[in-house]
Amino acid sequence: MLLMLAFVCGLGFAILKIIEYCEKFAAGITVTSNDFYTYYFVFTGIHFVHVLIGMGVLAFMARHTWADA
Repeated sequence: MLLMLAFVCGLGFAILKIIEYCEKFAAGITVTSNDFYTYYFVFTGIHFVHVLIGMGVLAFMARHTWADA
């Protein structure tokens, strides 16, 4: 159950980050807007990918945990 709770937390982060990126792009803010947004998009993008990989690992672990039970 805790694996799925962690997955849901990651999903919440992913949804909020997608909404945040969409709002920024709609406002005309892009990676090339200025140095702050270059670093912002790079570092939050790296974190976003990290969370997506973690969600995959959590889903894999949950599936195999339930299969063994």
